[in-house]
Amino acid sequence: MGLDSVELVVAVERRFNFDIPDREAEQLATVEAVVAYVCRRQQIPADSAPPAIFGQLLERVMGCVQQVTGAASLVASTRLDALWLPENLDAGMLQLRNCLGMPLPDLLTPRKGIGLWLYGPRQLRKSDYEAKTLADVVDWLLALHHPQLLFEAATRYEVERIVVGITSFISGVGVEEIKLTDSFTRDLGID
Repeated sequence: MGLDSVELVVAVERRFNFDIPDREAEQLATVEAVVAYVCRRQQIPADSAPPAIFGQLLERVMGCVQQVTGAASLVASTRLDALWLPENLDAGMLQLRNCLGMPLPDLLTPRKGIGLWLYGPRQLRKSDYEAKTLADVVDWLLALHHPQLLFEAATRYEVERIVVGITSFISGVGVEEIKLTDSFTRDLGID
């Protein structure tokens, strides 16, 4: 286990208020494995629905999108490419960020320097973002701001968002790029 892995385990232990034995920590190779482990330890059902905070934040996001774009009927599955043309996506997300008063992930900031060397050029292309939905934006917000928005994890969804947020902080990989199936070493550069 490298220093980054230890830092990740310690961050998870502190956030969820329990110790992870070294032998068990060595088996946690993916984001999903950590989520499953936390849910098992905290006795959180695997099929738990998204919490109320998801719906509340989605309503806030949809209100801001309506304000910014004038779009009339929005749902969680509304795609970003239905709201903004590709050349306007960055400006639209900046307007959304300003309306919400909450930082969003930088959508297309290319990796440079050591980040490029460590993690490679893996980043979502603009076309990947266009296929994302308002529900994805809420996921990103909850992961980025989990310390302020998710005080105590009571659902699997909340655990997922918290673990993605912690992983992003430790690895330097944006929350929008982290998938539950990602390997800490292979995909996220955590040693």
